[in-house]
Amino acid sequence: MSELVTVFTGKAIQKRFAPDKYSGEAADGYDASGQTQEIILHQFDSVAEELVYARAAIAAGYNPYNGGESVADQPHDKIGRSDLKTWEDAFRAASERWDEGNKIFHKCMIEVKNEPLPTPKSNRRRPIFSPWEGDEIDRDRLYSGQDYWRGTSKRLLTQSNTICIIVNSSSPWNRQGEEIMWRGVAGTLITDKLEEAGYRCELWSGRLGTDVNYKDGSGEDVDVYQSTMLKDASQPLNWPIMINAMTGWYYRCVAWVSFYHKGYTSHSNLGYPIHNIEPWMASVLLRKDLDLTKTMLEQGIVVVEDFWDRETALKKVTEILQQFTGEELYAV
Repeated sequence: MSELVTVFTGKAIQKRFAPDKYSGEAADGYDASGQTQEIILHQFDSVAEELVYARAAIAAGYNPYNGGESVADQPHDKIGRSDLKTWEDAFRAASERWDEGNKIFHKCMIEVKNEPLPTPKSNRRRPIFSPWEGDEIDRDRLYSGQDYWRGTSKRLLTQSNTICIIVNSSSPWNRQGEEIMWRGVAGTLITDKLEEAGYRCELWSGRLGTDVNYKDGSGEDVDVYQSTMLKDASQPLNWPIMINAMTGWYYRCVAWVSFYHKGYTSHSNLGYPIHNIEPWMASVLLRKDLDLTKTMLEQGIVVVEDFWDRETALKKVTEILQQFTGEELYAV
């Protein structure tokens, strides 16, 4: 299990993200000078991998709930379904199709998708013609007196052909199971629209919290960041598994268990969820070096977060897709 977990000290984070190193050129959101606590990062390449880790955590005696509580003791409206009684029930359900959840999710998708939405500019390569140079000669254009050197070009609205979409699934306890699902609806719709425009997309579920666990012995609080890949850029979306991972019951039954790390104990309230992922946090969450002088969008990272209903989901989808309809930059 150790290869899935990385522990960053507060000092290491401060050193990595120190805007003063960049003579004032750092983009907003890369100042981590206030991060003093350790961050435990859990990164999973799939839901299946996270389930292996969660089962091992329960076997090791970890319990994110109060005392000896289990899944059956949690309010049904917070979990979002009533048929889960044990940890193993939740783990097994995470790898199976949930018919009721699929109906709810697709109904929400249709509600948003039927609204007028911005259309991202196509990112696919298309032919261009020049009088001076290219890859080959188009004889028909040559004989008709038109520019005849043929090449290809594509629009560059970001510096990356692969867009990494992070759905921030973190949620406070007062939110209901179905409310949590709306961010998944928005993230999935954005993924669909961008792939239709020719982009390659990764879809991640991120969960971040402060003071989630404490270190055995010293009692020092630690933060926990967790990311699970739901779709690789080269693969189609596995709808049933993705929908499960975007639900309240997955977050509160599987993800919470995956906060485990040997040598640390869970706070009974599981700390405080982070609702707004700053660029330096995204860099840690994805375990990916970013250019601190550029925005996340310029580097192909989109964050979907901090809303709980249809209206705000539609607003977020529109806002993000609009960013992919900007001025065209061409590269041959």
